[in-house]
Amino acid sequence: MKNNLAPPPASLAFEFVGSRIEWQSTPVNLSAESLLSPPPNSEELSEQEDVAEFLRDLLSDGSIAAKDVFKAAHENGFSEATVKRTKRRIGIESTKVGQPGSKNAQWYWSLPLPLSAAPTATAHEQIESAIVEEVF
Repeated sequence: MKNNLAPPPASLAFEFVGSRIEWQSTPVNLSAESLLSPPPNSEELSEQEDVAEFLRDLLSDGSIAAKDVFKAAHENGFSEATVKRTKRRIGIESTKVGQPGSKNAQWYWSLPLPLSAAPTATAHEQIESAIVEEVF
C-alpha cells in the first residue's frame, strides 16, 4: 500500500506456531529497511555513536535548522549519509516551518521528548514562536 502522506505505521510482529502464523498483540520498533539492511560493522557503529553524541549535544538547547546541522556535522568530519542514518536511529524529530512550497520554508531538527515529559508546546510551536520573536 502506498503511504506518502502520513508517517509510517508501526511494524507488526508475528511468529510461526506449528503450521500457523500468530500475530503479536503489540507493534515493534523495527522497519523493513532496518531488517533487510546488513548489520553495521564495529567501525560504523563507533562512528554512529560519535554522530549520535554530536547530534544530542548540538540539539540539547533546542531545535536547529537542518542545513545548519549538516554544516556543523561536515565541519566535524561526519558525512551527510551517516548523520541521516543516525537521525533515524536515535529518533530525532524534523519539522518543516514556513509556507509550503515557499523558498523560505525550512526543516528543523529537535530531540524527541522523553515519554515521561508532558509537552507544553510542540517543537513546531516552539520554532514558530522563535521565528515570530525574531521577525518582530
